[in-house]
Amino acid sequence: MTEEPLSIVARAAAGDFEGPVKGYLQGGFRRFLEAGGALPLERCLRLPTTPKRLQKARRDYWLRIAWDGIEASTDWARSVELARRVQEFRTLGIWQRWREHSEPPGGASELRAALFYAFKAGAKVPETAQGLDSILRPK
Repeated sequence: MTEEPLSIVARAAAGDFEGPVKGYLQGGFRRFLEAGGALPLERCLRLPTTPKRLQKARRDYWLRIAWDGIEASTDWARSVELARRVQEFRTLGIWQRWREHSEPPGGASELRAALFYAFKAGAKVPETAQGLDSILRPK
């Protein structure tokens, strides 16, 4: 599976301009210049072009990190476990306590930190295995 555009852009934002990040950015800027400014840069970089699409892309990016961090025998089992963790994150009041923060509290597990950012993205976070699986299963 190729790396998602938002993941590549997140790496660039963190200062990583090596390998695939460099090639991705060069290609996007080349498309922008070739279009003579007729196409927005975010489209040339294959990024979401509306705030709502960006919210979903950010949510999906963080859900993917959470999903990838779960050890399971199958992708479906991983989605089932992530659904359980999403429900737990919401029903135990973790999100309620953390929602006003700009970052998860120190000491938060990687999975809970990823869920924090997924919820913080602003798009509704699915709570069912089916909903998560439809977003996260490798295509």
